Amino acid sequence: MTRRCPTPGKIAYETREQADKVVNASLAMSLRMRAYPCPCGAYHLTSKQGAGSPRVCGYGPCERLFSPIDGARYCSRAHARKAHEKRRLARRKEESAWRKTG
Repeated sequence: MTRRCPTPGKIAYETREQADKVVNASLAMSLRMRAYPCPCGAYHLTSKQGAGSPRVCGYGPCERLFSPIDGARYCSRAHARKAHEKRRLARRKEESAWRKTG
């Protein structure tokens, strides 16, 4: 450890290999985690997506991993359109239910 850790509450792993073992175990439990280097010289784990790290498509049934470009949440434009339509229909249904009760 070279510097004071900015996140002392997190577990510090001395090597990337140690942290990756925990990441691999978390994947077996369906948890999405990754290791990242800390300024203190250790490695920590996070569930946040790193820049350029693979991401799961945000459209319901799709589980494809993709590399996000410009903060993309979906693996394709078709899935982005479908997700938008799904949210729009849900809003309409909610508004319709609200009108009936109001």
